[in-house]
Amino acid sequence: MRQANVAIMRERHILPTVDEIIHDLNGATVFSKLDLKSGYHQLELEESSRYITTFSTHMGLFRYKRLNFGIVSASEIFQETIRKSIRRVQNAKNLSDDIIVYGKTQAEHDAALHETFEALQRNGLTVNLKKCEFNKEKISFFGVVFQKEGISPDPAKVDAIHKATQPQNVQELRSFLGMTNYSARFIEHYATICEPLRRLTRKDIEWNWGPQQESAFNELKEKLSSETVIRYYNPRDEITIHVDASPVGLGAIMSQNEQTVAYASRSLSDVESRYSQTEREALAIVWACEHFDIFIRGAPNVDIITDHKPLERIWSKARPPLRIERWGLRLQPYKITIKYRPGKDNPADYMSRHPVVTNQRNTHEQKIAEQYVNFIATEAVPKAMTLNEIVTASKEDQTITKAIELVKSGKWHEIKEIADSDINIRLNDQVDKMIGNCIPCQSTTTPKIMEPLKMSEMPSRPWRNLSADFCGPLPSGEYLFVVIDEYLRYPIVEITRSVSANAVIPVLDKIISMFGIPKVIKTDNGSPFNSYQFSQYAQNIGFHHRRITPRWPRANAQAESFNKPLMKNIKASEVEHRNWKQSMYQFLRQYRATPHSSTGITPFHLLFGREA
Repeated sequence: MRQANVAIMRERHILPTVDEIIHDLNGATVFSKLDLKSGYHQLELEESSRYITTFSTHMGLFRYKRLNFGIVSASEIFQETIRKSIRRVQNAKNLSDDIIVYGKTQAEHDAALHETFEALQRNGLTVNLKKCEFNKEKISFFGVVFQKEGISPDPAKVDAIHKATQPQNVQELRSFLGMTNYSARFIEHYATICEPLRRLTRKDIEWNWGPQQESAFNELKEKLSSETVIRYYNPRDEITIHVDASPVGLGAIMSQNEQTVAYASRSLSDVESRYSQTEREALAIVWACEHFDIFIRGAPNVDIITDHKPLERIWSKARPPLRIERWGLRLQPYKITIKYRPGKDNPADYMSRHPVVTNQRNTHEQKIAEQYVNFIATEAVPKAMTLNEIVTASKEDQTITKAIELVKSGKWHEIKEIADSDINIRLNDQVDKMIGNCIPCQSTTTPKIMEPLKMSEMPSRPWRNLSADFCGPLPSGEYLFVVIDEYLRYPIVEITRSVSANAVIPVLDKIISMFGIPKVIKTDNGSPFNSYQFSQYAQNIGFHHRRITPRWPRANAQAESFNKPLMKNIKASEVEHRNWKQSMYQFLRQYRATPHSSTGITPFHLLFGREA
């Protein structure tokens, strides 16, 4: 049974969008849908998290033993747990407790379904058989019907909209628009149809349901049909994007083989509406490419059709206007060809003149910054390799195993007799390294499976097992972050204004950069040490983070015992009206230079090999 810790908030794990699911299911012809039984209650809460769920009743206080609805992080924890459970299954995706299994052929679907059941069984998860659907040619998943030909709106959603009654106030109107907006991808000219309705939702507009609103309300019902089918995106087909800009908005239509794949439009901000027409048309190209990024990034070529002829050459000029030049830099990830076509032949013209109004929109800079930060945090940070990982991989590496055998037997002439050219080349290279270093075990030979990791040089390790803890808060509102080696007894004390992970990690990073990477850092179960950021930091740096048993401070005795004389010194300096920081540094200097009762040697001498 999986366990969940509700005290940990993994912000980078979010629910996948329906667009991402549509992209993944491209080309599938056979579908199955699994529904997990009892939802969040499948996950058992860790003992340390159960107190958070305490609630009061007339019979006393009770707490949940399983993940319950209403916890802020419950949906993300549940989503990530299910995702990890089925992550090795190629043709299975989940949104919360619903899992869709698919395949381009019957055999591919059946294999994925079998692997999914095995993954759920390994993780102690159960399904609700009554709500499961198997081996379907058409299936509804989160408001979208998937089939071989493409996607269409869920008939249940369509029926709910057709049966909707006339809104009586702004709240009911917003609820209706939210319901129709979910299926907006299937309604042609959706933005212009619902414009009279959106007008009533604006501030300082008096509620007045008139003929225009009634007509728009009925037309939305008529336009939405469960028979509407939009084709899937095919990465092998050529992509064409029609773009256009009007004084009020931008429009774009992506198509393949003259069949629409996706519609998009948005309104201009007050600043953007004051751009020149050339700048608006250029902005439409940039926005359309970024909007359809999931489809066109990496495509060999994308034709951009515009009705503004100067754009065919404007980015090839030596010095275009600075704003357009900056936009050109944003287009560098894409391979596009801009082509001119008169406005009367441009289907995006209508979309731009009747855009979807967006009240809140993140700037491009914010969006790109978040994407890059998330990418670097999850992919670009090199992972440290431990000695045990290298030893394990070396035993499985054919070249290193053969080299060890040759070193032990002395039969170097057998290298030339090995048929495999790759092994032969690598063996000769590694043998040269071994001979150059005199002793084989000191060579820099790396297992082939680990070569892509490009292990960076690690600093020497003057210490191995550390204890860390906090002291405070002090009268100044600050805290002391204490790190002490369990064998050397050498203490390091840093002053910090916060005990959050974001404040602690840079301080610990500073200590490690000065003294080296330890093997183990032992801490209590404080919030910074329980955070996802700290666990990722430990993994990236390469030390093992060990948390002691809750409510058992003696398990971290070195740090706890050092904190007592340290705080006593600081309190004494406060009583004597002395500078507590100067007094603390004097205490540390004397402590490091005094022989320790357990080792008989000063911590300074053990660490640096000489007396202070």
